[in-house]
Amino acid sequence: LGLMKKLGVRYEIVLNRSDIGDRSLITRIAKKFQCKLAAEVPYDKNIIDAYSKGKPIENKEIQRLVEQII
Repeated sequence: LGLMKKLGVRYEIVLNRSDIGDRSLITRIAKKFQCKLAAEVPYDKNIIDAYSKGKPIENKEIQRLVEQII
């Protein structure tokens, strides 16, 4: 994020598996770099299974998040 900031490139954070673990590190990083947490992707076993089989991932929530970011 530091490099992105120095280059003047727009950046935001997308938190993968957002419902697992401690979020405090991500919160501190976002504050340190004055960065927006743009989206959160919850853990989904169906996505992992599809990815491991090389199948396209069809998930409306992820599609909504992508559209929100773009």
